[in-house]
Amino acid sequence: MQKIAEARAVLERAQRNTPLLTVAACLAIAVLGVWALRQSGRLDARPKGSPPTSLTSYAGAELFPALSPDGRSIAFTWTGLKDGQIDLYARPVDAEPPIRLTNDPALECYPAWSPDGTQIAFLHCDGNMGGIRTEAEVYVVRASGGPKRKVGKVLLKAHDNVNSLAWIDGKHLVVRNRRLPQEQIGLFSLNIETGQMRQLTSPPLNYDDASPAVSHDGRMLAFVRQTTTQRGDILVQDLPAGAASARQITH
Repeated sequence: MQKIAEARAVLERAQRNTPLLTVAACLAIAVLGVWALRQSGRLDARPKGSPPTSLTSYAGAELFPALSPDGRSIAFTWTGLKDGQIDLYARPVDAEPPIRLTNDPALECYPAWSPDGTQIAFLHCDGNMGGIRTEAEVYVVRASGGPKRKVGKVLLKAHDNVNSLAWIDGKHLVVRNRRLPQEQIGLFSLNIETGQMRQLTSPPLNYDDASPAVSHDGRMLAFVRQTTTQRGDILVQDLPAGAASARQITH
């Protein structure tokens, strides 16, 4: 019961701290898109389409959902088994049962699928606070099952909860990290085979970088540069050119 309560606390904390920037950006894009389609006559004023479909309906808490690149599979953490552990699972959207990918007391969080859909990267969260540990280990596991593999470690702020991961290609992840505790948190490229880190972004004083997303061709990086989890802007930059090419696209 304690584990389930902790998982629910994670979900409630994530909901409270969802960046307003993300909500505002999504709303603006949706409104402009609908307006453009209506002006072109391609969208009827009456919305059409099928109702939402439930992907999972298991007992217990389901957290940190992530769809595979082809949209056919989903990864998530779940508390539903009798042992009470919060572990990582994956399954096809239209098939059962889920595959249990981890089996340990740690709380797996922020799963991210590799571009080819064969691997899932994730972090370990602080189960009591719903955020990340100051020194967080990065793992990779096969989507079909097997032992997890530690590929690196990042230095963050305690209980930070904007620590999503992104893949550049099959060998490199984008992770949040800083080399020293007094530095700002930037984005780094992590080689999952060698553990080598390369800094991609260099935020100015009092800013941190978060929420990385890589374009499908692996040539562009988008991220949020923020002062708090409620205040920030979206920047994009070339890969692998680095911070010199970063440009702000929201204000």
